[in-house]
Amino acid sequence: MMIASIQVVGSTLTSSELDEILQALSQNTLRFLCLQDCALEEREFKDLCRAIEEGTSLEHLSLSGAMLQDTDRVSVLTSALRRNASITNLSLNDNALKDAGVLSVVESLELHPQLSCLNLSECQIGDDGIKAISRLLPPCKARP
Repeated sequence: MMIASIQVVGSTLTSSELDEILQALSQNTLRFLCLQDCALEEREFKDLCRAIEEGTSLEHLSLSGAMLQDTDRVSVLTSALRRNASITNLSLNDNALKDAGVLSVVESLELHPQLSCLNLSECQIGDDGIKAISRLLPPCKARP
């Protein structure tokens, strides 16, 4: 069976559920992945990011609700984002990214050709983070 969409909210993923997600990513059938308030061990998170990095079908990725608990996880995710050009919608809301994490995310997305939606709400962003996000906005065209 080809899976195009997976949404899991407030759950600890079993190994078989994670394997199903990883398989769908590796087979390039998964287009929508939402893991909100889900618990993943470090190894599982790295496996997920590796599959995201190598996949070419994923368009919408949501890792909301404390999935990015520390700078190591942010680094692993941003490394995957640098290599995945298929994502058009990225939601990392409700993660304590702060300015440093947002800067890392922005740097990984600056050359991302397809991104049209980025949700970083409730990420404890300050002025420096807002300035970093603004770098992703297209330049304003002069009005005639």
